[in-house]
Amino acid sequence: LQTGVLRWRTTLAPRSGGAPVVLVVDQGPLPAMVIAVEEDRNLVALDLRTGEIKWRYTVMRGGRFSLRKHGRLLYVASGDTQLSAIDLEDGSPVWRYPSRTRFYHPPAVENHRLFQVGGRIGRTDGRLFGIDAYTGVSLWSVELKGQALAGPIVAADTVLVPVQRRNSSDLRAFDATTGQELWKMPCDGWAQSCSLLPLDRQFIVNLAGGTVQSIHAKTGEVEWRTVLGPVCSDDIPLSLSV
Repeated sequence: LQTGVLRWRTTLAPRSGGAPVVLVVDQGPLPAMVIAVEEDRNLVALDLRTGEIKWRYTVMRGGRFSLRKHGRLLYVASGDTQLSAIDLEDGSPVWRYPSRTRFYHPPAVENHRLFQVGGRIGRTDGRLFGIDAYTGVSLWSVELKGQALAGPIVAADTVLVPVQRRNSSDLRAFDATTGQELWKMPCDGWAQSCSLLPLDRQFIVNLAGGTVQSIHAKTGEVEWRTVLGPVCSDDIPLSLSV
């Protein structure tokens, strides 16, 4: 970065479609690496220092990858009917979670539990799954009665999912231990364009109209709301980070 000198170049087979996916792993005891997508069905791990290919992993169906790292595990959703966990060190499969639905979104992980939404695009058969993050054993699953618009997020033992139903949309919250629904909030008109962030015991929601609000994770009550700018403004931030 200081000199702009090219350090290495590695040629991968091109993709025929889908958005590019890159994940940098540079924390903990694992060697630093870059995870990239090759062709339509392959994940490739490259040594961050040399560009050397460390391993390849092939999924059943490719085209749309969503990745989530947790410890030395990499969770992979690629639009097919199974969610996979692979070992980042060598790319070997640790477990696979099969289902009759399809997994498109990145999962959320809290401690030893993983949460993932499944469903088919354009249909209202979505489900939310609670899975043991290390073994792939099912803990629970519940119907969403709609289509998940994004991957789940977790705060204060509560899992939040934006859900599109036939004629409306809701933010729906579930108990992370049992899957029981805790509350839901109508979000018609802004569910597709908002950004969500879990923070301590609250969910921060940034709306496209220029409003940021805090929702209590356990009760669903709006704790505060701040207006950042008018709806027509071009410089309203839509992403959130801590």
